[in-house]
Amino acid sequence: MFYILPSDSGSEEKVQITQDCPGDVKPGDEFTVSLTIHKGKIEGFARLQQYLPEGFIAREGESKGADFIFEENSVKFNWLKLPKESDFTISYKISTVSGLSGKKIINGVFVYVDADKTQRQQIAPKEIFMMETAVQSNAVPDVSRKLVTLDKSKGSYRVELTFHPNKMNESAQFTDEVPSGFTAEVIDAHEAAFRFENNTAVFSWKNFPVEKEFLVTYNVYSGKDDPAPQISGLLVFGDTSESKELPIAIETPASEDFKPEPTENKIAVNTSAPATITADNSSNNADPYIPVSEKGITYKVQISATMKSTTKDNSWFNEKYHINSPVELTLHEGWKKYLLGSFPGYSEASAFRKQTQSKVSDAFIVAYQNGVRIPVTEAIRNKSLNQ
Repeated sequence: MFYILPSDSGSEEKVQITQDCPGDVKPGDEFTVSLTIHKGKIEGFARLQQYLPEGFIAREGESKGADFIFEENSVKFNWLKLPKESDFTISYKISTVSGLSGKKIINGVFVYVDADKTQRQQIAPKEIFMMETAVQSNAVPDVSRKLVTLDKSKGSYRVELTFHPNKMNESAQFTDEVPSGFTAEVIDAHEAAFRFENNTAVFSWKNFPVEKEFLVTYNVYSGKDDPAPQISGLLVFGDTSESKELPIAIETPASEDFKPEPTENKIAVNTSAPATITADNSSNNADPYIPVSEKGITYKVQISATMKSTTKDNSWFNEKYHINSPVELTLHEGWKKYLLGSFPGYSEASAFRKQTQSKVSDAFIVAYQNGVRIPVTEAIRNKSLNQ
C-alpha cells in the first residue's frame, strides 16, 4: 500500500492516493487493483493512468463516473468532472496470462486541474512478483450446458455453454455434435474462432480464457417443428503433440419458459468484409453490397443477423431499435449480418457497444484487419505489437 503526496498546490488540501493490490500473483490468476483518491476540494477534469506489463489484461471495475479505457497496456480513468466526494475509490481487474515470471511493475500518473493549472503527480511504482506454479494434471476445465427453446414450431433453440477453465491458459477446441437437419449460428463465441461444418459446431481458442467462468452461446435452427435436439460435446486442449481429450457429458433439457425470439434479432460471427446499406430492398431480390476498404485494424459492433428475411436498411433499424447510426451489411455462409461503427481502438468500440446495448442487448464487438475478420484478442495483440 502506497501513499503519494504531491507538491503544494492552490487547493487547501494536498491530493493523496492510496494504491492497493497483491504483491505476489500466480500466472493465470486474476486480481484487483484499487486506488483511493483524496482530492479535497479539487473539481473539474482529471485523468488517472497506469502502465501495465505485457501479459496483464485489464477490465473495468468501479470507475466512479470516469470513462474507462484499456489499450496498448495502459489503463486510463478520464473524468470531465471529478466526483463530489472528497474521498473515493476506483478499481479495475487484471487477468494474467500463463508463462509470466519474475518481477512486474505497474507505474502510473494522476493529472488534474487545480487553480486553473494542470498538475501532474507520478504514482509510486507497484512491484508484483509472479510466482512459479506447475500446471496440475487434474486442473481440467468444467463445462455445463443449458438448452433454451426459442420457437419450437421452427425448431429454434439457444445453446448456452458455461465454461470453468480452472486457470488453464493454452490452446483449446470445443466441439458440439448437432443432429442432422439443424444448422448452427453463433451468438457469442467469447473470442473463439467459430465454424459449423458436417453438423459440428467448433469453437477454437489460441489461448483458452483465464476467467473463472465465461459463457458461450449459439443457436440451432431446423426451420420446422422439431423437438429439442440431443447434443454431445468434446473438449480437446493443449499442444498438438500432447493433446488431451475431455469428454463432456452434458444434459440438454429444453426450457419452454422463454418467449420465441425472431431470427432477425440474433447475431453471428462473420469473416467477410462489411458493406454499407444504401437502400431498402424489401421488394428487390438484389442485396445492396458496397465494399468498404479499411486498412489496418478496426473494431465494429455487430447487432443482428438473418438468414431468410429480406435485407433491412437504416430506416428499418431506426424504426425498430431507434438506431440513427449508419448500418453496414455483410454476407457470410448464407447469413446477412449487420454492423455499426468503425473504431481504430478497442476502448472506443467498447464505449459504443455499451451505448448500443441499451437498444440491442446482445450487441458485441468484432474486429477486422485489412478487411478480414479476426478474433478480438488477436486484434488487440497485433495492434500492440505494431505500435
